[in-house]
Amino acid sequence: MRIALKITLALTLWTIGVLMVMSERELDNEFEIIDGDLTETLVLMGRALQPLVEDAWSRGGDAQVTAILEAAYAREQTVKLRWLDPARIDAGLEQAALTAAAQACSANEREEVLRWPVDAEPVAIYAYLPVTTSNARRSVLELRRSLAVRDELRARSRRQLSLTILVIGTCAAGMAIGIGWLLVGQRVGRLIALARQVGRGETTKAVAATGHDELTELTSALNDMAADLEDTRARGSRAAAERERLTHELRHADRLATIGALMARLAHEIGTPLNVIAARTKLIAREQVNGAAIVENARIAAEQTDRITAVVRSFLDFARGSREANRRFSADAMVEHVLGLLDSFARERRIELVVGTRAEGQWVRGNLLLLQQAITNLVINALDVAPPDTRVTVDLTMAERTPPDGRGRGPGPYVCVTVADRGPGIDPAALPHLFEAFFTTKPRGAGTGLGLSIAAGIVHEHEGWIDVLPDDGGGTRFVICLPVDADA
Repeated sequence: MRIALKITLALTLWTIGVLMVMSERELDNEFEIIDGDLTETLVLMGRALQPLVEDAWSRGGDAQVTAILEAAYAREQTVKLRWLDPARIDAGLEQAALTAAAQACSANEREEVLRWPVDAEPVAIYAYLPVTTSNARRSVLELRRSLAVRDELRARSRRQLSLTILVIGTCAAGMAIGIGWLLVGQRVGRLIALARQVGRGETTKAVAATGHDELTELTSALNDMAADLEDTRARGSRAAAERERLTHELRHADRLATIGALMARLAHEIGTPLNVIAARTKLIAREQVNGAAIVENARIAAEQTDRITAVVRSFLDFARGSREANRRFSADAMVEHVLGLLDSFARERRIELVVGTRAEGQWVRGNLLLLQQAITNLVINALDVAPPDTRVTVDLTMAERTPPDGRGRGPGPYVCVTVADRGPGIDPAALPHLFEAFFTTKPRGAGTGLGLSIAAGIVHEHEGWIDVLPDDGGGTRFVICLPVDADA
């Protein structure tokens, strides 16, 4: 309706403007004619007085002429008469333009007409007529007619014209608005409501399309668009649900693959304490020990049982599903599993796995299991490339960081998890593809190429990012940056 109203008002104002301009021009033309008639009437009046003035001057001179003029037009308000002899003209009149006109009339013996003032809207008409006397130069009869009545008429005409145009414009605007509302406003309003429902993702009902004009075509097109969007939204919802399910399964499969790769070490980690437990319990069962020795053997067996329980629990925790709700947890919790899960794997390769600096007192919000999976993937990659007798370190720090475009929450405090190795480093040509799915620099069959891709996806979901940097002492540093949760 706003567009229809604007168009209506614009057309109405344009029409009123055209009427006003044309009416003003017509008024100007009319008053030009009136001014011409007034001028002609003034000159005719002067011509009629010329013989009387000349006769009066011959009988009594200037005094007689003045007396006759005053008596003849004593009650006349619009026309003023004045007798000007040559001496009075030479002395100068009130305005230079009047003096010039009187002098021209006296010298050239012809009528002079002047609208005064000449450089502004005139307020009076002056007529100068030569009068024959015995002087060497002609005297002049001055007639002055005020235009006040004409100006009053002009103002009254303009007021009447403005009122008429206002009434016409108001009626035209009212009719146009009413017709516009019936033909355009209501229909556009229904289309706006439909568009807003589509924008909010609500289920829409088709708008009735009646008629054969452009709005009918637009209504039909919007109805079709709404129906298509409804179908697309439904397909998108199904695709999003399927994508979420596949992502969950892929991450779970990645964790199981990691567990599978560590199973041999799990058997070794459990086998040694089981042997100790078996030996101690056999001593007790065969009554080969007694007294305090029985208690000591039972204590050692219990310690080895706790060791087995801790190892198995770390594997089970890592392998369980990841559909836990986001929660607030200490940043240190993200790396607490690393030694229990991967220390034996590192020792088998003669690599020292060290969890160093901790970010005490810092908190992160998210899915702890997923973040542990991302860190585990980075540590396993570091152990794969680190040469024997070197060290892989995992450090937590808190720093002010500015994220790259499209990542993070903007400049501010971030918890940084740094995984560093002393391997051969990364080929610069591989860096742009490092986090692409199925891209790997490992030998054929040694990796799926999903570890870094999954880790990057998890970190991105937590409004973070991963930096890949060369280490000062050789090797590579992977730095996971996660926003600090400042909520109490």
